[in-house]
Amino acid sequence: MRPVTTASPRYWGFISYSHADERVCRWLHRSIERYRVPAHLVGTSPGGVEIPSKLFPVFRDRDELAGAGALGPKLQQALAESQALIVICSPCAARSHWVNEEIKLFKRLGGHDRVLALIVDGEPNAVDKGRPERECFPAALRYEIGEDGELSDVPAEPIAADLRPHGDGRSNAKLKLIAGILGVGFDQLRQRELQARNRRLALLSAVTSGVAAVTVVLAILAMQARNEAQTQQQRAELAQQDAERRQQQAESLIKFMLGDLRDKLEPIGKLDILDAVGSQAIDYFATLEPRDETDAVLASRATALRQIGEVRHKQGDMAGASAAYREALRLDSELVSRHPGNIDYLGNVGESEFSVGYGLYAEGQLDQALPWMERYAATAERLVILAPDRPESVLARVHANMNLGALAVGRGRSEPALEYFQAAAEAQAELLDQDAENLEYLTTLSGIHSWLAYLYGQRRAWGTALDHGLKQVELARKLLALEPDNASHEQDLIKALHYVLYNQARLQPVSVTAPELQEVLRRSAALIALDPENIEYKRAHWVSLARLESAQLWAGELAAAQASNEQAMALSQELLERAPNHATVVDDFLKSHERAVRLLLLRDRPAEAGELVKAVISQFQPASNERIRRSDSWLALHLLRAWLAEQPQRPEQLAKLDELLEFRADSPVAAEVALLMQLLSQEASAHLAYQELDVMEQRHPFVQKVCAESRACTRAQ
Repeated sequence: MRPVTTASPRYWGFISYSHADERVCRWLHRSIERYRVPAHLVGTSPGGVEIPSKLFPVFRDRDELAGAGALGPKLQQALAESQALIVICSPCAARSHWVNEEIKLFKRLGGHDRVLALIVDGEPNAVDKGRPERECFPAALRYEIGEDGELSDVPAEPIAADLRPHGDGRSNAKLKLIAGILGVGFDQLRQRELQARNRRLALLSAVTSGVAAVTVVLAILAMQARNEAQTQQQRAELAQQDAERRQQQAESLIKFMLGDLRDKLEPIGKLDILDAVGSQAIDYFATLEPRDETDAVLASRATALRQIGEVRHKQGDMAGASAAYREALRLDSELVSRHPGNIDYLGNVGESEFSVGYGLYAEGQLDQALPWMERYAATAERLVILAPDRPESVLARVHANMNLGALAVGRGRSEPALEYFQAAAEAQAELLDQDAENLEYLTTLSGIHSWLAYLYGQRRAWGTALDHGLKQVELARKLLALEPDNASHEQDLIKALHYVLYNQARLQPVSVTAPELQEVLRRSAALIALDPENIEYKRAHWVSLARLESAQLWAGELAAAQASNEQAMALSQELLERAPNHATVVDDFLKSHERAVRLLLLRDRPAEAGELVKAVISQFQPASNERIRRSDSWLALHLLRAWLAEQPQRPEQLAKLDELLEFRADSPVAAEVALLMQLLSQEASAHLAYQELDVMEQRHPFVQKVCAESRACTRAQ
């Protein structure tokens, strides 16, 4: 065995390290595998090996070797099939027998000129300076291998990057190592990195337009070439070959658009650019004839449709999103019927099943969404059975539990919802045990904490809810630090801060000047500026305004609270006009107006409050929208209308309110709403409801208003 030098290697790097330096190893492993090689270098061979677009995979041994007598066959094979050996150098590594053995074997296999060093601690060649305890280079790194295969006394001069505080810094250290792997100059990569940082958005937009244009041109040329082949018999064979070659080029570009380019564009959060990518792909597919629809083409088309559905959803076009999701599912199902054992195609079916279900969930059609989420859960279990060691299978099971938990929340069933999210958290913990720095795993865990924060808040376990909110904030800040330009991480951080503010307010009033409150207002406004067409960004700012309004209400600043509420109502009205079938948008609209009614009552304007509540209720007919019927705000508006009515409550009115309460199942109604419900029935039971409130709930300005209107809060037992 010998390291690959002329053909494409199996591994672009083998990381040799002491397990004391595992954290650095994880960062380095991830950074190299995710690095995208400059386009002008791809396909060249400066070091004798053709340079790819990505240096994937890189080998990293995760097993301890203390019980072994020699390097095992797995490690020997990996070393033989690696383009370069990267040694993480520290005093611990210098003392490691196995790091030394890995270096020696790699050099014996002919890789002496492809050994790279990353200094993280200690000092190179400290042994020669009389400080052996500070030595960071293993002996096999400091000396060459002789003809007998053993270490000689000839000093070696490995390429070294320095990660110590006074050294290169992470970015330059990474680039030095990658330059060594590729056999190119460091300055070539460094210059490219600076240019990419300064012109990222402009470059991506230009690439999108260019790729789209080239794709269309190639598609047209491919069709023209095929037609020419059909009409000119004497050139048929040559033209056909040319047409196939051009079609392959077009499909390669489509694959790039739906893969690598999409990965670069999505974190920026610009829906118009993402929309253009998906639309250009669909336009290309429309030019193909049935005989051209290979498995790869069908899979790419389904991927494009799912991506278009996601963009439509974020734009508020629920019908367009649903149509795209269902067509993607049809194509994915066709591929699975052709290849029943293909894990990738089955995974795509699961993604499309989820998308169809999520579209129904977002429209408030919970009963219709449930079978689709159950289908996705069944597909996830099938993936686990077929490939139990495949992380993607376990992650699908995690997502399935989260989906069913979200549906249970929407249906007012908090106990099963909590069980689903706890099961998801346990499975996610297993994945993180395998790869603690995986960004997708961390993002999913952040989402689980978000739901748990909401659920425990519903159960009035404010301290536990706050703990989960703080954990989500910690994860979101970590993800944003790793990918500072990722708008999804920005959105997750805002959502996490929202939950923290909400649960903090249940323990003590939040100041109008609280740093967290000012942060969410600033961040959510910046998201809207990033992409005004994204309704999810506008919803994030709507929640920020609601948190500000709450803080102002607690501070007794009723005029300021009303001004914030008016901003929130205007935003919710705009969103409702754009996405009238989006259940969460409808609920936001109801919440804004419910709070407006309460503020009018607190300012002793009951007539205006009564007119507003009647106007809002008359606007909606939620018979087919289960999420609206289960909404606290929808119930609260009906209760407020009944309370504001001058005549005594008739039995049929109370029966209607009981019917509304029935939809809440086992999920608690907002405390002040429950108190109001009891007041409509009888004052004695209202007193019992008041006694069950915690201190902050009793102090809520609106509860105090209700108390002032009756004897329920002071009634003698």
